[in-house]
Amino acid sequence: MSPAPSGGRVAAAVKTTIHKGNGMQTKTNFAGRMGRWSAHHRKTAIVGWVLFVVLAFMAGGAVGTNELSVQEAGVGDSGKASNLVHDSFAKAVSESVLISDTRLDADSGQFHAAVDDAVARLKRTSGVDHIESPYGAPAACRRTAGP
Repeated sequence: MSPAPSGGRVAAAVKTTIHKGNGMQTKTNFAGRMGRWSAHHRKTAIVGWVLFVVLAFMAGGAVGTNELSVQEAGVGDSGKASNLVHDSFAKAVSESVLISDTRLDADSGQFHAAVDDAVARLKRTSGVDHIESPYGAPAACRRTAGP
């Protein structure tokens, strides 16, 4: 860069130098002026920044956040796989117990007693939460055991 002629300006990244007569006057950009002001007013600058951070934190808390569900979090192939897994499998875990006897009918007293005994034993089992007896269900749901 060649030196500027007398009375000319030299451009720099941070500040511009203006030559006037015998003295030299500098004009700094906005960031430079704020830095100089902050250096001369330290307490005011620190309190201002702390207030800014507190207000920004409070505003962010008041606005809240939007969280993605598990299905929305994936993109591309991983998102497709996550959606397939979520849609394909049961949401609640359940099991069925099949009780059959080739000699007894489902409405017989002995078969009914065997089912009631199985229901009572399952209710006493730890980790088993909800038991439904087939005799509490409509008659169309009951099946007759046979050959």
